[in-house]
Amino acid sequence: MKMKILVRLLCFLMVALFSSQVVASDARLFKGWDYGDSIDSFPRSQGYYDCSADMGALALCKENVEFLSLNFFSVLYFNDDQTLGNVSLIADFSPDVYASVVGALSRDFALVYMEGDRDRFDFIKKLNSGEFDGSQQVTETITRFENTQLTNGYLDIVYFEADFAKQWSSFSDYQDMLFSIPEDVRAAEVIVYYNDVWGPTIEVSFNLPGKSLQRAKQQVQSAPVEDF
Repeated sequence: MKMKILVRLLCFLMVALFSSQVVASDARLFKGWDYGDSIDSFPRSQGYYDCSADMGALALCKENVEFLSLNFFSVLYFNDDQTLGNVSLIADFSPDVYASVVGALSRDFALVYMEGDRDRFDFIKKLNSGEFDGSQQVTETITRFENTQLTNGYLDIVYFEADFAKQWSSFSDYQDMLFSIPEDVRAAEVIVYYNDVWGPTIEVSFNLPGKSLQRAKQQVQSAPVEDF
């Protein structure tokens, strides 16, 4: 990845963190796919097919889904009641595709967390620690982490919708922010990795962590209680 591309993208991310405005439905995941949609809403006649065995979870796949004028392979993951939980878009990795994805996300989302194969970068914790001396140091630090992880072959970047992410000072770290996220706030995740079949791969996923956390909480509360 060329340094000038990374610096440009990081500038976009910092602008989004403090200023972007978002208008979204309270269940939208990606375009016309909404959290909670029934699996019956995605028929084979529209190109969806069962790929659960390959994905290791209840899932439907669809090829040639357009995003940023590019074709992605899509995977729709469903909850145990057969309602849509999250979606992923997958494509061959290239610096241009990566730049397009991150640049597009920065309009409505802001970076909150990154991790590589062995290292983590909690942006919320670092912002609150006061360790950054201006935007240049932020850019240099993120760029260095990003370059290292891309070279090592694995990078996972987490974004929250910017209207929520700009409240970063109210939270101690990424985990604190994650467990406080409202149910209508989307998270986007960009993962770069090497796939044994496809080679260098980029995956973009969209989910609603607040809804997923609330669902898990309700399942725990409704679980049968017995002595054993």
